[in-house]
Amino acid sequence: MGDGAWVEPASPGGPQQALRSLDGGGGGRIGSVPGVVSDDLGVLSAEVTRVSERLRMLGLARLARPLEPAGRSTPEPSRSPAPADVPGVEPGASCPSVAEAAHELAQRLADLAADAESRPRVPVPRLGDHAVGDQVAVTGHDLVSLARAGRLDRDRLDRAVQLLRDLRLALP
Repeated sequence: MGDGAWVEPASPGGPQQALRSLDGGGGGRIGSVPGVVSDDLGVLSAEVTRVSERLRMLGLARLARPLEPAGRSTPEPSRSPAPADVPGVEPGASCPSVAEAAHELAQRLADLAADAESRPRVPVPRLGDHAVGDQVAVTGHDLVSLARAGRLDRDRLDRAVQLLRDLRLALP
């Protein structure tokens, strides 16, 4: 800092201690939920960001295509028989579009949040295909906020991460 500016010294204990103070104190635990640590919160937050950003980057034509497992593609935007490895689709059912699958993910994340707070489930409105990235971001970050507050149990957190990963791996 050659300009003579004074810099505030780092907090005692370094950056890890500062992070621990943000996440509720002892040992990196989030709020008062046993078994949920700051690393778990980071994984959830990162998955929400990855999926929502990926959806936002897809054009409308790609959002309208059937969701296929990684490594496969369908040239036409019509529905095809669903393979067993498309997330959330029963074998023999038709593949949803990428946007429909993303909307379903947003709904499932909203349901996890409602269940964690013991409140009624509310349908996530079906906006245009262009909005699904934002809907996943909003419902996903609601879960991140619940985890930070210690109101999201380990099972719901793990389920949310798995749902997000499943869709991310199936995205074109």
